[in-house]
Amino acid sequence: MQAKYLRSLFFLIFLNVIIKPVWLLGIDRGVQHAAGIDSYGLYYFILSISFYLQMVLDPGLHTHNNKTLAQNPNSLSENLTELLTLKLMLSLVYIIATLGIGLVMIWLNKGKPVSAATGQIFDFSCFGLLWWIAFNQVLASIILYMRSCLSGIYLFNTDSVFSVLDRTLMIIMVGLMLWGNFMPKPFQIQWFVYAQTISYTITTLAVTLVVLSKAKEKLKKPKIRFRVYQDVLTKSYPFAILAFLMILYTQIDRTMVYNMLPDGDHQLGLYAMAYRMLDAFSQVAFLFATILLPVFTGLIHRKEPLAQTVRVFARLLLIPGLLLVLISFFYRDELMALLYKNQTSPYLGQIFGWLMITFLAYAMVYIYGTLLTANGNLKFLNRTAAAGLIVNILINLILIPMMGVLGAVIATLATQFAVSLLQVWKSHRVFDLEISRIDSLKVFIFIAIAIISFALVHSTGIKWYFGVVALTAFNLTFAFITGLLNLKFFIEIIKFKS
Repeated sequence: MQAKYLRSLFFLIFLNVIIKPVWLLGIDRGVQHAAGIDSYGLYYFILSISFYLQMVLDPGLHTHNNKTLAQNPNSLSENLTELLTLKLMLSLVYIIATLGIGLVMIWLNKGKPVSAATGQIFDFSCFGLLWWIAFNQVLASIILYMRSCLSGIYLFNTDSVFSVLDRTLMIIMVGLMLWGNFMPKPFQIQWFVYAQTISYTITTLAVTLVVLSKAKEKLKKPKIRFRVYQDVLTKSYPFAILAFLMILYTQIDRTMVYNMLPDGDHQLGLYAMAYRMLDAFSQVAFLFATILLPVFTGLIHRKEPLAQTVRVFARLLLIPGLLLVLISFFYRDELMALLYKNQTSPYLGQIFGWLMITFLAYAMVYIYGTLLTANGNLKFLNRTAAAGLIVNILINLILIPMMGVLGAVIATLATQFAVSLLQVWKSHRVFDLEISRIDSLKVFIFIAIAIISFALVHSTGIKWYFGVVALTAFNLTFAFITGLLNLKFFIEIIKFKS
């Protein structure tokens, strides 16, 4: 286990723990409060449309680029010359195709009643907003491509800075709009989108300049090389299919909720409120995958042992993740009241509590799915993602009319766990990641003790914030005592030792 990887990971987490919660729980939450639940729900629906064709925007180029650079960091100039023009061409195709999906959604919603709260529905008046959101997705994708160059050549700390730069700029701009008391009229959701455009543009220019400065060879004049593009896309299309399937089975429920329910915009607004905290912590967990992909790729390429690396990172993510899930489930109403004051309800608490359980499934995917991706087990990943999509749609068709957005949450919970557990099973089978009986017993006891302790303390009725602090301290201490977490391991990281 190289300590430099872990130091980079903790630096990445440190920056994101500071910025991402402020963005999601402060700015994004403030936007929904200012614009209204239903208006934000309509924006959330439009945003979900922009995700469908991410396969076109990134047909696996980021992962392909990251893997090739991890194996040969000196190929940066060559990769940029070959892929940048292709990236821009795909971006144009993406915008046109996304607007086409928008037209289909307008046709599907032409018989839908107008929202009583906002007087709005997704029609041609929303088309301009869809264009700007699609353009923002293009800018965000270019940033991710450039960041894949930085992490691919092991500049993890530089990548970490750019992982939060766009959000930092947005926090400043949108924060001034929300609380600066100088805007001429009430907050408009369009302002939120325009602020994102400005922030993404600045970040795109900055990260591109940094990446270009790291190229050891002078870049050749970009040319349209269809044979090269065909070769690259042939190699990367399995990554693209995987990304497309995963996006579909995580986003399709939002479209189904909006289209199937008469108050779809309001229901989606509630979903966005509940999803916000899951999104905040999932983005931090996703940072593990961004560093682990080149790490796993390098270890596999050099045929070095993987078991210890997988075990340590899995514990670092899943043990705090379990505590997060238990806090969110047992204190769901209190947390929603803390975030949304008079906008909360018991129904919102239910949505939030059950939705947060999926964090454990996300965490397993970020560890074991990344391991399988690094090893090239894409056929298996694509098959499980496709099965997850089919199951998700079927469950949504049954539960959404019966339970509203809570039915979509249950569908997400079921499919995410099914897919993630299959990935864990496949990883252990491929890499022979043995778990001793003692370690298995420790994990089982820790899970049991954590659940029982939360249930008992919650039943006493003590102040929820005292309960959260006491339970977190108790269970983390128990994890260190049992050896699931190792204090010596953390000390070595702090001291920058290998």
